[in-house]
Amino acid sequence: MAESESAPVGYTGSAHVVGVQVTSGPLDPAAWRRAVADLPPMADPHVPAWEDVPRTATGGVRRLDLLTRLTGTAETHGSGRWT
Repeated sequence: MAESESAPVGYTGSAHVVGVQVTSGPLDPAAWRRAVADLPPMADPHVPAWEDVPRTATGGVRRLDLLTRLTGTAETHGSGRWT
């Protein structure tokens, strides 16, 4: 099984965009469709190189920075405040 990471991000007026990383080979489109079949509609995944994903000092994905890189905007569906 390939090592992978996904970072779903959403923005106003569009299906969710997902940044996906697979470290041990290319993303299999058929496997992706099976994996997300029961989820809300999403745009096709973006598969950036590891070094192209903005990260925090502890290795987490900086989602707003990633959203801006993928879509050109940091405008989201909501406030981004979860607590």
